[in-house]
Amino acid sequence: MSINPKFSSLSAMAWGTYIGSSSSDVFNDLELFSDGRVAFAGWGAGQLTEVNSAAGRSVGGDNDAVIGVLSNDGVTMNYLDELGGTGNDRMFDIERYGNTLYWTGAVSSGFPASASGVYDNTHNGGLDIIVGRVGDAGGVGNYKATFFGTATNDLGNGIKQVTQTSCGGGGSTTTFLMVWGTVNGAGLPTKNLNNESFLTIAIMGELICFLPVLRILWIH
Repeated sequence: MSINPKFSSLSAMAWGTYIGSSSSDVFNDLELFSDGRVAFAGWGAGQLTEVNSAAGRSVGGDNDAVIGVLSNDGVTMNYLDELGGTGNDRMFDIERYGNTLYWTGAVSSGFPASASGVYDNTHNGGLDIIVGRVGDAGGVGNYKATFFGTATNDLGNGIKQVTQTSCGGGGSTTTFLMVWGTVNGAGLPTKNLNNESFLTIAIMGELICFLPVLRILWIH
């Protein structure tokens, strides 16, 4: 897994580094902290040396999701985690809000979802969308994750913090997470918040993109 180098100018590289194992590793997304630290996400098939692990990983040769935080000089790993179950687990996108990292991807059975206090802690079959959070320093106390999916393969491709302000009622502001991706099966729960016409899998057929999937008020 390669981390893009930091450039002090268009012609000078401040530092560059690699993170990975002896197997194949994939870097998929990064976010920058205001102090220059780098949060990153992806997946890999090997065993990494974890730092402040927040949840479990698999012990076989399948892919595990990878998430971490690298110091602003590229030298110290503040947090590094492999997250996985019995099949292939991949993290596609990461979003930073303060010192909390929110992420999404596609995971198999046995992925470490939270035991309680989440939308769905039961794997639905095939690949499930996963939405999770963890603090920038890792640790089990800052971890939370929920499944969302059908009995077949579903992907959480992107995640974004969204803030909206209402026009009436004093202009109240709500901040939430918007998740988007691809659904391959029937029966995915939907909710029409504004009672407007919208497309569902019954209309579109077997394969449909969704936007958004979840409004999760985990931001605090």
